[in-house]
Amino acid sequence: MALMADCKLPLILSTWLALCGLVQSRAAADVIVVSNRTSSAIPFSATSDGKSENFSLAAGDLAPIRVRDAAVIAYRSRGGVQRFRLAPNSVCFFAQDQSGGAVQLHEIGFGGRNEVTETPRPETFPAPETFSTDGATITVKILVDDDQPLVQRVWEPELRKRIAACSDILRRHCFVRLKVVAAGSWDSDDATTDFSKALREFEREVDAGPAQLAIGFTSQFHVTRGRTNLGGIREPFSRHILIREWRHRASESGRLELLVHELGHYLGAAHSPEQISAMRPVLADKQANAVGFRVGYDPVNTLIANLVAEELRNRDLVKYHQLTPWTKAQLTPIYAEIARTLPKDPAAPQFVALMNAGGSRRGAVSASGVVGGARHVLAAVLAAAEANRAATGGLAEPLDGDPLAELYFRQAASAALELEDKLAAPAYLLGLAVALGQPDTLARSPVVAKLLGAIENPQQRKRRAAVLGNPTMHGRADLLAHFVVSAALAATGGSKLAESAGFLKEYADAGGDSGFSFADLAADYAGIQFAVKLGRSPDLLNEIAGSFVAADYVLSDQGLPEGLSSAQFVLQYGTSTDERFLEMRENILLQVAGLPGYAGAR
Repeated sequence: MALMADCKLPLILSTWLALCGLVQSRAAADVIVVSNRTSSAIPFSATSDGKSENFSLAAGDLAPIRVRDAAVIAYRSRGGVQRFRLAPNSVCFFAQDQSGGAVQLHEIGFGGRNEVTETPRPETFPAPETFSTDGATITVKILVDDDQPLVQRVWEPELRKRIAACSDILRRHCFVRLKVVAAGSWDSDDATTDFSKALREFEREVDAGPAQLAIGFTSQFHVTRGRTNLGGIREPFSRHILIREWRHRASESGRLELLVHELGHYLGAAHSPEQISAMRPVLADKQANAVGFRVGYDPVNTLIANLVAEELRNRDLVKYHQLTPWTKAQLTPIYAEIARTLPKDPAAPQFVALMNAGGSRRGAVSASGVVGGARHVLAAVLAAAEANRAATGGLAEPLDGDPLAELYFRQAASAALELEDKLAAPAYLLGLAVALGQPDTLARSPVVAKLLGAIENPQQRKRRAAVLGNPTMHGRADLLAHFVVSAALAATGGSKLAESAGFLKEYADAGGDSGFSFADLAADYAGIQFAVKLGRSPDLLNEIAGSFVAADYVLSDQGLPEGLSSAQFVLQYGTSTDERFLEMRENILLQVAGLPGYAGAR
């Protein structure tokens, strides 16, 4: 496991770059990442394009080294000089052999390197006036909310100091520095206790200008037990990061590591299996409090951050899909390797989906009509289910419940983005309904019933059911089923058909054991609204592929009557045309329209 480079490393690299003449290099720079996983310092030399420089890498450190071409690493071991050739944008590490004696250099391989070499390197980056070894500069606006107990003359220097420390870490890893250009405050809603909602509020209420990035430090949350969100960013290049500022719970080193973690996501870094990396999925383990612990990234995410930062240095980017095809080709196999080592974690697949969003993949898959498109979507759900099931017995537990459903929605959306524009939305909704819905309800629609057998035969259905797991919305499988089925019915037969089918299903249930459920009916209404919004805005698939949160699109069951018998329903609500039922319907529709995913639709 690799710790990060010490504070002397930037000076060494700057000297080496100057000696090698790389300040005159082309605008696009390559890098190799060398880390030391032994217990002793390792002296070595790096030679690239005929220029060489000596290094001494302390135990646990790593060094990103800018190169013009392939590099040869030379070091002493087994009584002689060993040489190791590395392609540009590679990762390697020193380790002792099993006997604990000889030092060996190993490369961390990524599949798909042949695809990388076949993608041409862009030569159209505009050359900067000065080739700075600091690379990109990200301007920052720091803000606190109205619950911050300290006055600005106290909190501002404290936060500026933390940003400066974070900037030093970024410079050591990817030649990026942070520059604070503004400071201020915002009034946070004290009634909001959910972190994702607080992040959306921060994004809505705060203008990041004049900076590229607004970093908010909120003090409003009460201390809670168990795992909780300490910070968050929507996606790479998002203009807002929100951090929980728990003054009496986290140390300053812990707060610094959290900030480094979120800025890693800003630069495309995914979660890492290396437990001393700032990109490990769970940070609240107090490692950062240990004497001698140095906050920083693992070697693989260091490479990712360098590739992304190099583009930020040369171009103004606001969305991850704006990366060049060459950089995407570099990053794709790296994310694939991370996903293989962390099969439960959604970060790496999400970043791949974000890279490929924006319509760049549309038409990549040929499908014969909606049925063929739905099969393609269904295949993506099946692949995700099998990969999730394969996590059983490993270091990671398989996903379950809402996180599993969210994984299926994201993977299905990523597959739908590969279809033609006219097929993407209906194929997505129909494929999800077949994968996650109730076949008997779907079959009640004559239009859909004709499609079911063509999309999935009984043998395929049995295989899928065996690996699907227990996906839910708000912890309930029935809410998920109602949502996806109503969405598919609305997409294929219209909103009125879908709403009628939903009511008839609940009215039939009133005569059985489960009873009439307004929670299920609310999920029907939400699914219909989902289909309507997707039909009007097909680009919503890009957002879903990157980040889908079930609670943003369907109501919870709290406060909604359920389990009503036929007699109880008639007594309290009459029929579907009774004013009492219509009043309840209107109230539910208003609540659905108020969900974050629909942004006040109606």
